Amino acid sequence: MTIELEELFKQIESLDYSKVTIADLKSLINPILDGITINALRLKPEQYLYRLSVCPKPVNISRLTYPPIDFTALGRANNEMEPLFYASIGKNVPFFEVDAKIGDRLALSIWRTKKDIILNHIGYTSESALKLESARELKPSIFFAEKIHDKLEKTDIVYEFLSKNFTEKIQEHKKEKYKLTVAISNLFLASEELDGLLYPTIKMFGNSDNVAIKPKYVDDNLELVSVEYLEITNDEDAKYSTNALDAAISWDKDGVIEWSGRHLGWKMQSGETVTSTFIGNDWVTKGVDNKRIRPELTNLIKTKITKLEELYNFSFPKAIKVGEWLPIKELNVEIKFNIVLDLEQKRRWLSFYIPVCSNSYQVCLSLIASYDNFIFLDLKNEITVISSDPINVNPNSTADFKDERSIHFYSENAVDVYRLEKEFPSVELKIVFHT
Repeated sequence: MTIELEELFKQIESLDYSKVTIADLKSLINPILDGITINALRLKPEQYLYRLSVCPKPVNISRLTYPPIDFTALGRANNEMEPLFYASIGKNVPFFEVDAKIGDRLALSIWRTKKDIILNHIGYTSESALKLESARELKPSIFFAEKIHDKLEKTDIVYEFLSKNFTEKIQEHKKEKYKLTVAISNLFLASEELDGLLYPTIKMFGNSDNVAIKPKYVDDNLELVSVEYLEITNDEDAKYSTNALDAAISWDKDGVIEWSGRHLGWKMQSGETVTSTFIGNDWVTKGVDNKRIRPELTNLIKTKITKLEELYNFSFPKAIKVGEWLPIKELNVEIKFNIVLDLEQKRRWLSFYIPVCSNSYQVCLSLIASYDNFIFLDLKNEITVISSDPINVNPNSTADFKDERSIHFYSENAVDVYRLEKEFPSVELKIVFHT
């Protein structure tokens, strides 16, 4: 590092940010950018983005996008009254970004780019990875090229310095330090050809990516795909569980959201081929036309569920679950079932939720006896894929998944496990019951 650069870095970091303006900081940073070269990222259309709004149930889609000028506060990449559209590449990231708590109600909106988007980037360095305690080597998860900037000594030094400061964890009572991150963002977004800024998520230790997009691109080229209104039910062990309260995939010409009272999901026809790829903490699923499959409205949402049903809904969080409600008329009960697909080990098994009823044992007997009809149901009929958690989307072709001959029961009533195992010794059983 040259003595001149070192002195400039020290000067910038030693400032009392409460007493300087963003313009002052830009005037200090601008000279050190002279001569550095950073390769912007051009992403093709169909990039999906996720955004959370902590709010009462929104009436209009205008509540889901970037805020009005008069309500725009200082942020990591934007100045007051200068809105940007913040979103995440991974579907679970926004829950951490807004510090969601149990009982919070939030609107999770999913957006799709309609045209190429050109993004500058900041924060992808080994020092930032170490500081954020990232579990990955810090490269944009949606861009796998080795060279994100030219390997020039000055470029490396300056990019490292600016990345370190941009990705700093800023405490609530020290928000004036955002002036420095905003100054960096302003300079990195100065070109009209750039649509936004990509950077590693600070709240999730750099393990996924966020974007801050200019309003013009949002207005012209970003399409709202769906919105779910959710309630946080669990936030333990760095994982979030939610209950769906409502969902929508349409809105009128004035932007008024047409809430449905139904879950979001996907419907697959017999013989349909889809592919799933894990990108940015989310399963990205596409049809034969290589376009991402859009969600549809499926089952009616139950407003109240038991703890056991919630446990069922969020069981096997890293697997794909295919299923729906199923009435058993002979036994006067409606149960939930899932075909659970482990994409890593290519195996499948069954999972059932049985509500309170007078004949749980007979229900279990009936379901076990019908095992072969259930386990390959998705290959025979149209079936609904339920989105039950922040990272759960539909599976790819499932014919090659090994049948585990296993059933997991979540029964609100106690069931005699030993009696069931004795009657069906070839089927491994796991019974979870409400107490």
